[in-house]
Amino acid sequence: MKILYIASGKIPSKAANSVHVMKMCQAFANLGNDVKLAFQEGKGSKGFDFYSSYGVQPIFKAFCVPAIPFIGRFVFAVLSSLHALTGAFDLVFSRCLPSALFCIALGKKVILEMHEPPSVLTRHSKLFFTLIIKNKNLIGIIVISKALKDIFINECFYDPNKILVLHDGADVPQNLENKNFDIHRSYKFHAGYTGHLYKGRGIEVIIDLAKEFPEILFHIIGGNDDECQEWRDRTSFIRNILFYGHISHGEIASYLDSFDVLLAPYQRKVAVYGNKGDTSAWMSPLKIFEYMASGTPMICSDMPVLREVLEHNRSAILCTPDDISEWCVALRDLIDNPEHAKEIGDQAKEEFLLRYTWQARAESIIKFLNTIRPPKFLQKT
Repeated sequence: MKILYIASGKIPSKAANSVHVMKMCQAFANLGNDVKLAFQEGKGSKGFDFYSSYGVQPIFKAFCVPAIPFIGRFVFAVLSSLHALTGAFDLVFSRCLPSALFCIALGKKVILEMHEPPSVLTRHSKLFFTLIIKNKNLIGIIVISKALKDIFINECFYDPNKILVLHDGADVPQNLENKNFDIHRSYKFHAGYTGHLYKGRGIEVIIDLAKEFPEILFHIIGGNDDECQEWRDRTSFIRNILFYGHISHGEIASYLDSFDVLLAPYQRKVAVYGNKGDTSAWMSPLKIFEYMASGTPMICSDMPVLREVLEHNRSAILCTPDDISEWCVALRDLIDNPEHAKEIGDQAKEEFLLRYTWQARAESIIKFLNTIRPPKFLQKT
């Protein structure tokens, strides 16, 4: 099958959605599909090897549209939809509403992936979405949590059978380079966090833990230079916490594998790229699946949407988001009971391998397409 995957954001980017897009294109290509990614050019693209930087193989093609101030999204939507038409693609997989609408208007079959509910869209995006879901060329919608599917059903009354829930995913770790932290030999236990430093990501919880456990070194990977410097200034009196800043996604797995415990202290309101919004009710964080893939035990915030994936004391230890005493008890338990810690990490990895690899996600989408609308070009796959 010939697939045009249309991204919603720019590449390269530090946003998690760019990782998702690159990994899914690789997964579709690994299934034998002819895949092409359409994206807007991001900052720092000159000389940027976006395959190796994202840890993917160059097994899919790319259609890059230069970013144009103010009208860039419109230009991208027009050019990507025209490319879908002239390129004789069998299917358009879109995370961009304007592009999806234009492709549908041109008669292309489209599957739409949404990571937010219709109610939080801008006025123009709501109009695009309303027109899209009424058109017969929309094959179906992919959402990232059951909670988000329920919102879609309640808000727009779209056919539940045409909405597929697929949480985020991760790669199966391979060829890992052990990070032995030689320069910090005085610490025998290492706790890690990867991700952004936006509001609601729980960096304050990690700081409180660092105060309570001076014998543990806390590693925080992610954030831009200004954010990291701000946090370094705020924690200058704490010796056992390190802010690394941004590390290319291809290197992250080696760090995760080297830590003794991983932390995901999401708070009751969780901002996204740009420190905007609140996705706590429907999110499916990329980080959770990368943590599971590593086999390193995880302590995570106990939130309804995360219980769609994690089970307390089985695949993670779940704690009340803002109750530092619970986090302290959980961390102490993993330190004092290494066998229990290993059981949790092993169980998380087992469930990941069964359900949450990018490859499994792509396979589920192809199966979904054949189930809800099996045109001839899909039956061949």
